[in-house]
Amino acid sequence: MPAKLTAKGIERAYKGIGSPAQAIEIESVTLAALIRTSTQPQVEALVMDMLIRLNDLLNLKRPLTEAAIEAIADEVVNTHYNLTLADISVIMRRALSGYYGEFYESINMPKVLGWFNQYFDERCEAYEAKHYREKHNYNIRAERSYNNFQDEIQKHKQAAAAYLSGQFNKDLNNIESPLK
Repeated sequence: MPAKLTAKGIERAYKGIGSPAQAIEIESVTLAALIRTSTQPQVEALVMDMLIRLNDLLNLKRPLTEAAIEAIADEVVNTHYNLTLADISVIMRRALSGYYGEFYESINMPKVLGWFNQYFDERCEAYEAKHYREKHNYNIRAERSYNNFQDEIQKHKQAAAAYLSGQFNKDLNNIESPLK
């Protein structure tokens, strides 16, 4: 894993991304890909760094404990390995903005994992919508292409019919009548 990856660096890199739909559209590395290029403990450490930053910024009376941060990082990396760094950045930014609700001066493991589960569901819906739009647009383009193709065939048929009709009339005019 590149040594440059830090919670603050990731936050800056994906600052303009605010939704699952936007996160899907950009190229960002998944946790699984990071694990393949480094080690799982290194990826867990990166997620822990992001959680520690969140914990510090929230400044709650009952913040996440070190053990909870480690357990959350382990759970995220093991169950949400298909999320990208952009996705995790969006989750953290949403948490800071209150998107997931009030903290009531405390944060715990079920709350944080609930954010990941909620976000994952939204991401699946966004991906499904994107896939539908792409398929629908493809079908419209295919239908237009098919209609254009049919129009071209019709034009060629008409041109061929006109040519043959003209040719037939010429041939008729060139035939000597037996009645003469």
